Amino acid sequence: MPWVEVFAVLVIACAVAAEHLGSVFERMYANLLNARAEAQRGQDMWTALIEQLPLPALLADADTVVIYRQDESELPDLVDKAGLTEAEERTVEHLEPGQALWLVGSQRVLVHHLRSGREIALSNTDEAMTPNLPARHRAEPETAGV
Repeated sequence: MPWVEVFAVLVIACAVAAEHLGSVFERMYANLLNARAEAQRGQDMWTALIEQLPLPALLADADTVVIYRQDESELPDLVDKAGLTEAEERTVEHLEPGQALWLVGSQRVLVHHLRSGREIALSNTDEAMTPNLPARHRAEPETAGV
């Protein structure tokens, strides 16, 4: 077969493959858009449910409240509802993974939870929830025995 015929066959094969792959990618993109829409719908649903929770009543009735690091945008509401001081607000804003501010009655206690290897395997959800979070904010596995 002369090289021109081989070239023509290759061009036709590439065109057929490109058309097929184009339709595959179009379907994949449509599925991606649907998945994004469903994820947003789910997030909106959970946000609406959480906003309906009677948080002030729950905090008022709780004898112990455990507060983990919060995003800066969440702090004003938390300070108001939990009655945090300015120093406690700064502390909550800079807590590291495994640290929490415990409000026990009128006492305020800074707690660092050291997890065993088994606890880490069972409870570490940071990576799944925040894959793009800078490494310094991810929970590091502690070296405690199982």
